[in-house]
Amino acid sequence: MTTISSVKEHITGVLPEKILKAFCAYDDFSSRPPADEVKEFSAYHTACKNALAHVVALLRLSEIVQAGSEDNSAQEWLSKAQMSLQQDTEYEL
Repeated sequence: MTTISSVKEHITGVLPEKILKAFCAYDDFSSRPPADEVKEFSAYHTACKNALAHVVALLRLSEIVQAGSEDNSAQEWLSKAQMSLQQDTEYEL
């Protein structure tokens, strides 16, 4: 049986690497010059915003995991994570 503690432990173990990987991918992509064409520039800008939103979501998940106590129910913990991600739906740079 999977417990909330084992899920938190797994996430805590893999999150730093995932955050670094997502940020490095964003950094690599955003270092490229944007296209001159409006449509291609818009796609570039959208891709950058999505990549940053991914990094922010991972960082928020990390905060939730670190702040959560052992007595939280799995449902409460997942609800907090879901609410945090929903706040990023309209992520602004």
